[in-house]
Amino acid sequence: MSRIKLNLRQAIPDKLHTGQQIIAAMTDFEYDQLSAEPTRAEAELVVKVHIQGRGRTGAKQPLDITLNFRGLEEGLSAYLQLTSRVFRIGRR
Repeated sequence: MSRIKLNLRQAIPDKLHTGQQIIAAMTDFEYDQLSAEPTRAEAELVVKVHIQGRGRTGAKQPLDITLNFRGLEEGLSAYLQLTSRVFRIGRR
């Protein structure tokens, strides 16, 4: 049976250091790829945004982030209805 020895005094500072690198990278971020993909999931609009890049300073920590935005359909629908009304008023 294999054993794994974990030194918490060393593991916690290492995790904190990694977290600090991620925060630093997000503070001054340069992206290489940015994409947005609208899809339908369970009768709901979902926009998947994918960002890939790295921090510009310090350790230049690479980041690969995917965000899923849900519940945008109501806002988008309201915006389109308002825009349609504005264009109808402008044509009169």
